[in-house]
Amino acid sequence: MKRSVVVLVSAVSAVALLIFGCRVVAPDGANEQRIQTASARPNIVFIMTDDMPKGLWKSMPTLKGRVSAEGARFTDAYVTQSLCCPSRATILTGEYPHNHGITGNLAPNGGEAEFRNTGQDQDTIATRMQAEGYRTALIGKYMNGYEGEYVPPGWSYWYTEAGRNRVNDNGRTTASPPEAYPVTIASRARAFLDGATDEAGDPPFMLFYWTTQPHLPAKAPPGYRNGFQSAELPRPPSFDETDVSDKPAYIKSLPGLTGEKVDRLQTKHLIQLRTMSHVDDTLKGMLDLLENRGELANTYVVFATDNGVHMGQHRYIIPRGSKSTPYEEAASTPLMIRGPGVPHGVVRTQLVANNDLAPTFAAWADLPPPENTDGRSITPLLSERPPSTWRTALLNESRLVKPEDQTSPNYEALFTASGERYVEYATDEKELYDLKNDPYELTNSYDAAAPHTSLASRLRALEKCAGETCRKAESGQ
Repeated sequence: MKRSVVVLVSAVSAVALLIFGCRVVAPDGANEQRIQTASARPNIVFIMTDDMPKGLWKSMPTLKGRVSAEGARFTDAYVTQSLCCPSRATILTGEYPHNHGITGNLAPNGGEAEFRNTGQDQDTIATRMQAEGYRTALIGKYMNGYEGEYVPPGWSYWYTEAGRNRVNDNGRTTASPPEAYPVTIASRARAFLDGATDEAGDPPFMLFYWTTQPHLPAKAPPGYRNGFQSAELPRPPSFDETDVSDKPAYIKSLPGLTGEKVDRLQTKHLIQLRTMSHVDDTLKGMLDLLENRGELANTYVVFATDNGVHMGQHRYIIPRGSKSTPYEEAASTPLMIRGPGVPHGVVRTQLVANNDLAPTFAAWADLPPPENTDGRSITPLLSERPPSTWRTALLNESRLVKPEDQTSPNYEALFTASGERYVEYATDEKELYDLKNDPYELTNSYDAAAPHTSLASRLRALEKCAGETCRKAESGQ
């Protein structure tokens, strides 16, 4: 008889369990036996949210108590481009956007069709992990513009958005009411874990649970629509910034926030909190299942988001704009990792980026990173004694061929470990901030009469880098 594990009760779960099979597991001593007989290769559960303001992680008790407190939290984690589809392409390939070429959500800048048509989905972290014997799954949101019955290679199980109100379930498209979708994918992810851990000797697995939450517009699932009644919209000094005379034109053109706009932001903030509460409960269910199966100790659990969003900082708001900027609100991401050998409750301040995830996952599986990888494995930072030297700069960029639904111009930005933010826009405007003394990026200190040639030089080295030249440029070599 199978061990008793709390599973979400739904028809979706039942169908998904049938897909993966329900096999018999010994009831007593099964955890100990599984730990002894399972492959030494670790499992990976990667939970990625969509358009998540970084600070929302503090409202998630399971994430705080069972991932951050029992693992490592990175304070200086960034995306290489502050936009959904480029960020997802970077995670799958380990490359900067200027190398994989997916620089937007829509053609001709990018989107899933461009990723597929250029053959890039033929060699991703998924194809490499699957070839190594991992059972792989992507459940949730894949890439912008994805639709139809096509399933990219590398995935043992596939359940994703596939067009308006439709999903692709392992190559078969069906209707899916949008309000039910967050609950459905949570059930599917839980069911995948159930099937992947129900028997000693199961192969290792890699689950990408890429939820659409808390992307706006959204509606919290039933049971989550009345929480956080007293929560207030964060209003840091950059909120509705008073003096934007030193900012580039796209910020200068933004009017101050009216009371009505602030009220709408407040409502959206509550929706974000409520949807993330559902994600946190989904995470709890996953951790409980893995613990009951004796798999948690051998599983890396990674939490991040594809990009941040502005919620009134520097006057930038939905719908006119919310991301695609080099500011902290859009480029900075929460990153927390727990797993084998990761010390508990440590905080790491080294610069890390989303192009580090693919080589990190490969390292956990004892695989060499792809030759075209620009990032680096952050495994050394997950030890008790991290290395004394690490990258000292990274690139955040936006290089659209054709404008999309955003107001910010193209740019290239250098983020340094010492807190400097140097930005060059396609409009010839420039910004320079010192986050150590100006964490909210209120004072643009760029002086055309005294340009920072060293920062510009480092930016030049990164803007066309590839592979090893990126890692050398990031280290100042």
